[in-house]
Amino acid sequence: MSITLVAVVVAVLLGQLAPHAVAAYRRHDLIARWQLWLDQRLRHNTLWTGSAGAAVTIVPWLLLVGLLQWWLHAPLLGLLGLLFGVAVLVWAWGPRDLDADVRGVLDAEDAVSQRIAISQLWPDAGVPRGDGAMLVEAVFRSALNRWFSVLFWFLVLGPVGRCCIGCVRSRPWA
Repeated sequence: MSITLVAVVVAVLLGQLAPHAVAAYRRHDLIARWQLWLDQRLRHNTLWTGSAGAAVTIVPWLLLVGLLQWWLHAPLLGLLGLLFGVAVLVWAWGPRDLDADVRGVLDAEDAVSQRIAISQLWPDAGVPRGDGAMLVEAVFRSALNRWFSVLFWFLVLGPVGRCCIGCVRSRPWA
């Protein structure tokens, strides 16, 4: 459990001290290409749009991350497992930095840039409103999605839990 806590602290510190490097690292091209490849082959199958499509998309990634997590757990007194956990947590945190999105709303110079910043902050696909109460709600909802769900699954299952949530967020079957 202490290695998991250290991984969380290191991931948060990296996000605060090197936000541009972390943002460049958070590319999900491989998963997007995997989903596109699956969609091209399975689009005419009715199971692809349901929970079986979710399983086909997620299970190979979970197996890969789970095997790596198990394999890297013991070598070098868990240091490799710690580094792997930090890498997975930093990669999957987000999708964007919530602090930067809030700062973008606060620092917007005109109404257009403020609406764009609010739409990036908003956790749902609906039309964002810019009144104070709705912005506070948007920050809390985004924190639940971007931070607390990430931490919960990482603390419960390690990198496997975090990888699962990362794959589910970009679900093509919904």
